[in-house]
Amino acid sequence: MAAPSNQYRPVVDDPEAPPNMVQRWQAGTLLLFDVDDAPMLEKRDMVMNICMVQVALSFVLLTNWRRSPVLLILHPFFIAAGVLGWYGAKHCKSVYVAAHFMGSAGLALVFLFFILAETFLKHTQGQQTATADLYFIILNVGIFPCLFAIVDEVSVNIILMMVGLLVCQQAVAVSDTRHMPALFIGIMCLICDWATLNANATNIGIHNIAAGGGIMASLIIPAIICDLIDNRFGRAGGYAVLACVFSEFGVMHGMNPVNIDDLVPSSFPFFGTGDMVVKGQLTASFQDTHPGWTAAGHGSALCSQPPEFRVDQAKPDGTPAVGMNEGWRFSVAYAALALFCFGHMGLQKMGFINPAIMDNGVNPHYVKGQIAGGEGGTEMTTSKTETKFADMSKEMAASNA
Repeated sequence: MAAPSNQYRPVVDDPEAPPNMVQRWQAGTLLLFDVDDAPMLEKRDMVMNICMVQVALSFVLLTNWRRSPVLLILHPFFIAAGVLGWYGAKHCKSVYVAAHFMGSAGLALVFLFFILAETFLKHTQGQQTATADLYFIILNVGIFPCLFAIVDEVSVNIILMMVGLLVCQQAVAVSDTRHMPALFIGIMCLICDWATLNANATNIGIHNIAAGGGIMASLIIPAIICDLIDNRFGRAGGYAVLACVFSEFGVMHGMNPVNIDDLVPSSFPFFGTGDMVVKGQLTASFQDTHPGWTAAGHGSALCSQPPEFRVDQAKPDGTPAVGMNEGWRFSVAYAALALFCFGHMGLQKMGFINPAIMDNGVNPHYVKGQIAGGEGGTEMTTSKTETKFADMSKEMAASNA
């Protein structure tokens, strides 16, 4: 009875074995090894997956054709390199796989040189967004870990502080004065995060705003406020819907100690499966019935609770509040705000509310990164003066005629 084809069998029993191999096996001069090829097959599958991802990502270049049409030249080459690598991995042709990696690396290098050249050209033209592409590349090629290993922590903190101050300066300079309240509210979200990390703040409101580092809240909330100031109710409603979804799943206001299995982190270190570890952790917030954490006297002492959730959840009379999760509350509030915005958008369409201001809140005196009257603002002031004199000359000529 012949052995199944998927099992090992001696060479002497294999009718397809060459005669010389059978003789060598019988003479004891042929050595056969049982090699586990599973790791090699895993690597082959990994290369094939990388090639498929490369082909898919190459289509991202198509979304940028209006800005840089010349990059479309690289598009078919990226696709061809990915297909070549996939074929080589599929059929175990090492030359094709090597050609894929070498070609992809060369195309990526060309793309990098193009972005660098474009960045420098933008700088020569005085465009303030010239470094955006360069920062994107630096953040994604792994250079920053090398820099952090070379530069000491104090210097890094000073650099980050200076960059933050420059960002704040530019935001204030570019934005119209009517949007200043929204900018400062965005800064408050980050201050709340600092208070929870460095000042051991236990106020529930601070923890709600600071969840997830306060980053997403500092982006979405000012956007809503700016659109409300400008009567752009449709876009404000869209941001409110986005905030509603984010709050429900912990991206914003993620103060949700109770997870979807109704489990609460008991103490530090964390024990149990499924416990929430940090604020801003992805979850599905819901109204729970657990008594809130409070100071000693009405509940468990805050010092015995996990560091991320050391918050005073107490009623005005000092008794524990019912329910620990907070995200769902904000989700309901943002849903109500979205309905408010969409209702006002309808009233605006009917003419009961003033039309929207469509200047995107840009400071009208902001030119080339400077404010008119300061350094770099002479050009704008001179241009306005020349335009005014030209208009006066036209009026005088018309009156004389």
